[in-house]
Order: sequence, then C-alpha cells, then structure tokens
Amino acid sequence: MDVFFMGGIEDIIRGRMGPSKIKALKYFVELVEWQGRKHPEEPNTCAISTLYYPPKLCWLEDDKLMPSTFDNQLRNIRWLNQKIEELNAKSGIKVPKVPCFGVRKLTRHGRSTTRHRMEHWKEESRDEKLHLTDDQRMKLGRQVIRHLLHNTGN
Repeated sequence: MDVFFMGGIEDIIRGRMGPSKIKALKYFVELVEWQGRKHPEEPNTCAISTLYYPPKLCWLEDDKLMPSTFDNQLRNIRWLNQKIEELNAKSGIKVPKVPCFGVRKLTRHGRSTTRHRMEHWKEESRDEKLHLTDDQRMKLGRQVIRHLLHNTGN
C-alpha cells in the first residue's frame, strides 16, 4: 500500500496546528508502515504532503503592502512544512513540491522574490482564495501520480 496524504489547510483556519498536528501525522505514518510489516517483501510507503500557501492565509514577500489587519500564517505554515519534510525524511520518502503551486518565484538582479499567482486560485476575492483552480489541481494530481510511480516502486 502506498499512501500519499494531503490535507491540513482547513485545520490552520480552525487554529488546529502545531506540535499536536505533527504528532498525529507521525502516528498516521507509523500506522501505515506498521500495516506493511506483514509483507516485508513489499513494504508500505506513506508520504505526507507539505502545504501550499493560499492568499487567504499567507502574505508573501512580494505581494505588495500587507494590510495591518491581515493575520499572516506564512511563518506557521513554513514551520509546519519543515516538520513535515523532516517526518518524510525519516521515512525515506521524496514528496512533490506542493508549495510551488499558486506562487511564482522570480530572481532579478540577484534578488529573489516570491509572490502569489492570483490566477491559479479559484475564489474571486483575495480574502477568500484558499483553493487552487481545477487546472492547477489536475497538474498537482499528475505530479502526485508521477511521484507514486517513480518513488514507491509500484
């Protein structure tokens, strides 16, 4: 069994993130791997997806002037992504680069900037942009399928 878990954005909105979220994800990975011990010739794999940076929650470096009332969750999502990457590294699993969806990284004159690609988000208003467009979801889905085909051996 090869599992690719992707989720968590709604948890951030509800204020449920932090060490308890990482503990739950670690337990999930251990459970999937434990189930595979019955067939050591074909062990289970479990990869946890990092989170993307929706405009509703994150203000990036080059997104113009951030309103003083905006509750920027960028630092929290980056922290969570780092912990997820560490968890995946312990499992020896490579994971697609999900945070690159919906953003554009540019380098000009030796300076690197990152900003949202608003056209890649489904909702009209920036305050509501939480979900990728269907086209971007399809691209992400293809990347996940390639990941499973090339990194799990199945």
